Amino acid sequence: MRAMSLATALPRTTDPRFDHGSVGWLELDPAGRVRCANPAFARSLGCAAGSLVGRPFAALVCEDDADALADALTALRYGAGASTRLELRFEPEPDRTVWADVALCALSTPDGDVAGVHVLALDIDARKRTEALQLQRHSLALQVAGIGLWEWQVESGAYQVDMLWAMTLGYAVVELRPHIDDIVALGHPDDDAATTAIIQPCLRGETAEFAVEHRLRHKEGHWVWLLEHGMVVERDAGGRPRRVIGTAQDITQRKHAQAELLAAKEAADAASHAKSMFLANMSHEIRTPMNAVIGLTRLVLGTELAAPQRDLLQKVQASSKSLLGILNDILDHSKIEAGHMTLEQVQFAVEEPLNNVANLFGAQVEQQGLELFFEVAPDVPMEVVGDPMRLTQVLNNLVGNAIKFTERGEIHLKAEVAAREPTGMLLRFSVSDTGIGLSETQAGQLFHAFTQADNSVTRKYGGTGLGLTICRQLVQLMGGEIEVEGRLGEGCTFSFTVRVQPARAEHLTLDLHRVRGLRALVVDDQETSRMILGHLFEAWGVQADVVATAEEGLVLVDRSRAKGAPYDVVLLDWRMPGMDGLEMARAMRERTREAGTAADGSTHVCPPFAIMVTWFGREELLADAADLGLDMVLTKPVVPSALFDILVRLQHRDGSRRVGAPLPVAGPQRFDGARVLLVEDNVLNQEVASGFLRGLGIDVTIAKDGREAVERVEDEAFELVLMDMHMPVMDGITATERIRQLERSLRPPIVAMTAAVLSEDRARCAAAGMVDFVPKPVESDDLVRVLRRWLPARRQGPGHGAGAAAALPAPPLPSFPGFDSAPALRRLHGRADQLLRLLRAFATQHRDAAAHVDALLERGDAAAARAALHTLKGTAATLGLSAVAHDARAREIELDAATPPAASNALAASLAEAVAAIAASPQADDPSGKSLLTFDASTCTQLLDELRRYVQEQELIPDTLLDELKRAATKADLTGRLAALLQHIVDFDHAAALADLDVIQGR
Repeated sequence: MRAMSLATALPRTTDPRFDHGSVGWLELDPAGRVRCANPAFARSLGCAAGSLVGRPFAALVCEDDADALADALTALRYGAGASTRLELRFEPEPDRTVWADVALCALSTPDGDVAGVHVLALDIDARKRTEALQLQRHSLALQVAGIGLWEWQVESGAYQVDMLWAMTLGYAVVELRPHIDDIVALGHPDDDAATTAIIQPCLRGETAEFAVEHRLRHKEGHWVWLLEHGMVVERDAGGRPRRVIGTAQDITQRKHAQAELLAAKEAADAASHAKSMFLANMSHEIRTPMNAVIGLTRLVLGTELAAPQRDLLQKVQASSKSLLGILNDILDHSKIEAGHMTLEQVQFAVEEPLNNVANLFGAQVEQQGLELFFEVAPDVPMEVVGDPMRLTQVLNNLVGNAIKFTERGEIHLKAEVAAREPTGMLLRFSVSDTGIGLSETQAGQLFHAFTQADNSVTRKYGGTGLGLTICRQLVQLMGGEIEVEGRLGEGCTFSFTVRVQPARAEHLTLDLHRVRGLRALVVDDQETSRMILGHLFEAWGVQADVVATAEEGLVLVDRSRAKGAPYDVVLLDWRMPGMDGLEMARAMRERTREAGTAADGSTHVCPPFAIMVTWFGREELLADAADLGLDMVLTKPVVPSALFDILVRLQHRDGSRRVGAPLPVAGPQRFDGARVLLVEDNVLNQEVASGFLRGLGIDVTIAKDGREAVERVEDEAFELVLMDMHMPVMDGITATERIRQLERSLRPPIVAMTAAVLSEDRARCAAAGMVDFVPKPVESDDLVRVLRRWLPARRQGPGHGAGAAAALPAPPLPSFPGFDSAPALRRLHGRADQLLRLLRAFATQHRDAAAHVDALLERGDAAAARAALHTLKGTAATLGLSAVAHDARAREIELDAATPPAASNALAASLAEAVAAIAASPQADDPSGKSLLTFDASTCTQLLDELRRYVQEQELIPDTLLDELKRAATKADLTGRLAALLQHIVDFDHAAALADLDVIQGR
């Protein structure tokens, strides 16, 4: 478009509007010299308008802007455009510049030639200075923050950085080549892929901006971490990026701090792991002597004891088991603050924790002259599923505190149902005392760690203040809450709830029809005791009267007899004001005798059944019960089941009543006909476990590894699988996972049997699909408890099952330090002959085990050495060889921790002592008086055929079959052959045993 004509488009220099306006105006000739200028333009430059005429316009402009002006004027001169606009700096004098927004418009003649240029200039100097100040402040802010600037021209690859960016890498700006390839070359090769993956989506337009952390090499050679943010600010018509700008910040110190933090965390994790290992090892070391205490106590309890000795030893045993339970959970306790403590879910009697409390604190309560009461609400189920160990721990802590802070009076422990839920219930336990009490302020501080009511409490009663904190954490883990109420000087009540599940077993309620209709009298000066027993009898349908004194009791006894409705049972407290319980018992018996004596001197009236309920002198009362007029002594605190059993016994009493005689005990738990698969690679463990199971009437099938177990389950129906964890070919975890993948009808419940007892091991078993857990060495009570959960009970009378077989006389067992026969015999149903045979097999197989382990380690086969120690430890523990098991475990720990083999000599010594003692033990005698090594093959064809099937299948041979073979020995000329056969069977050498059978049977 042509420029406007000079005559019509431009004002003349004489136009007054341009003489006095604020916009500068001037006109240039075709050569670019000033033809005229208005005063406004001249004022902006600080000169007179006339002094500008004839001067080159370019000479007025700052040198840095001269090229831009020249390009604009050239374009106008050659008709490239009618007008243009740009910002120029004028320099009227040195060191002084003035910014102006300049518009240039070409002036043309009527013929279309360029006659000059019309210039309008608006003074923007103030604005530019403000912008410069803002830019300076922004630059200072970036500098303070350590943030550099960069700009990337994508098409050309030009990469411009500011001074701060360059300084971050130790360079001056001029030292860096301004190209993207040179900047990329400074990068760490390990960061290239990740950096590219972050930037590319932004370049493609998928993200508005990017942020990337990467390393660039410093001028001095080390690496500098940069955090760079960037965004595309210009794209071409096709959407491709043309210009990218961004910031860069040095984060090297932050990265080093993160690395140090990570290293510290790894060190803390390692320390935590080391702590857990230490606690696990120490837990084992402490458990060993505790097991000895419990085992020795059990042995003594199996001997003839006086009643006081038996009672004391039973309390020792209960307290030892309580301590052992806590020691077994040391690992979990070390994780309580980290929230890693795990809970067991086992079936238990609700009264079990209460009895543990009574056994633990009974002597202390008696010594302090206090009363301890148990109250179990009638609707509380007899058994539930939960964690009895944690529950007992909380109750022990609360009752222990109550005894500590109560100088006189009573402690009342109550159990009741707080709420019923679709999948279980909340049980509430409360412990009330008549002690020193506490204020609201003190109550608010009690559950904080290391805090007690006040400093005087710590000084007087001692303690760390941790107990209640742990109680709160345990209660919360069990799905409940704990709280406290109390007043100073009036005692306090701690109550807590726990969430439990219903028990699996049947018949877990009291048969109240057996006691309904009985008449009872309670005589006790303690109001709480009368209240508890009265409510209990009422719930059971027992007609009960309660009185506070013996005198009142005698009146009621006489009155009830006179009405023809005498009491069936009288519960008496011993020590009461006035007439005590003993005097009342004698008086009842005397009055009954007088009232019921006939003319011929015979008695036809039976006195009420007299039960003394007391903490004090139970043994003394039992010793003199007949003379004292007592029928039974019941120890406080009374639990419902004990009282119920006594009432049931009343229904079947006869004329001769023995004080303290035990109640009838149900026959042993049996599971006749139940089919169980035992998966165990250790042959000795196979025999022990299978022998115990067969003693319970169970049909046992044995698999020697996990793969065989899977095949057995696929081919046969089993009601339960007992699975070892560590086996060759296929371990227990893998086998369980394979079995759980079979059809539902082929999936029997699987129970883990292993020496690994940590919570992590139990978690692995549960994750694989195992439903329960039995620790090794297997205790008979633990195994029967698990069998009760997963197998229906099948009771049989005498003469049925494995127990009916005739047993050989028990041979003498070796006796030496480190051998505890009691647990081993318990696992074998008391079969001493079988235990002796297994011990001899152990001595034969493992006499060189310590040397074998050392040889494996010398060859560098640590895995095989660890496996050999694991087998030795488990077998020794099963057979009661506690010293060998302990030393094998210590050697195993040394291998895991890579510490010097200090336990190697100890293991060799204990093993040698055990082998020597077993070898020196006497041989068993033949009950028939004939040699066990004589044999008449012609009469034993059936027995030999049956034996051959066992040997061919490499299964354990029933002891009854071996006993029959021994009793059938009648012919002396086959003594040697039978001796070899029996020895090969004992050594589990199946190939040699088959060869012996072939010779004996003439095959």
